[in-house]
Amino acid sequence: KPGIVGGAFVPFSMEALIPSLPTTSNAIEFTKENVFTNSAAEAAEGAAKAESALTWTLVNMPISTVAHWIKISKQLAADAPALAAYVNTRMRYGVDQKVDAQLVVGDGTAPNISGTFDTGNYTAHGYANAALGSTLKKLVLIRKVMADLYAAGYPADAIVLNPADWATIEIELFTTAAGQTLYSVNEAGQARLFGVPVVQALGMAADTFQVGRFSAAYTLYNREGVVVEMSDSDSDNFTKNLITLRAERRLALATERPAAVRGGDLTPA
Repeated sequence: KPGIVGGAFVPFSMEALIPSLPTTSNAIEFTKENVFTNSAAEAAEGAAKAESALTWTLVNMPISTVAHWIKISKQLAADAPALAAYVNTRMRYGVDQKVDAQLVVGDGTAPNISGTFDTGNYTAHGYANAALGSTLKKLVLIRKVMADLYAAGYPADAIVLNPADWATIEIELFTTAAGQTLYSVNEAGQARLFGVPVVQALGMAADTFQVGRFSAAYTLYNREGVVVEMSDSDSDNFTKNLITLRAERRLALATERPAAVRGGDLTPA
């Protein structure tokens, strides 16, 4: 609408990778897989069969709340409904933007979400700089981690990078012959590296990354979607003809298979 600030917002990326379930509780309980030792083997008739091992930890995670508020005038709400609707949209976007970052970097200390990069929620890739050759080391590292995951039974469904690191990799690809085969974009504009979707996550710190089967590693539990409420009863709102708008969302992230996602430093020592 003319006269009202508009335009596209940065798309959310992390939440799209993770299966989501509703919950009616203020906490979730789940099992985090520690180690699976697969000893399956051929066995002769009548012989003893191989024994495998599976260990896990029972985790109780409180639901986190992400919220913020803003004041607008009653006149604006009544006289400029399009602008009021824009404020509502902006408030919802602000909550989901913070959630998208917390899904990566939340440290699990209340009231924070325990994100994918929180200690124990992923597996360190384990590579040193010396193992990456002399050129295109970031690409070599990502491809080696993908191979390790595939061998472990977790073919990658996403590569998560900081936007600045993805820009660096794209520039490298477009200035080398390798760019003809490693990098592609599908009809929807989704970047792919080695055939795997690349996600640019605002929460991912520069020079760090994750690769993995995110759909197998995590589950997002939604207690409440983004709710926007308004009130004129705050302090002096009534005398000043103001309305307080509050937007909030309640959710938690469960990490069930940390082995399905690997990551760490993009330029290891």
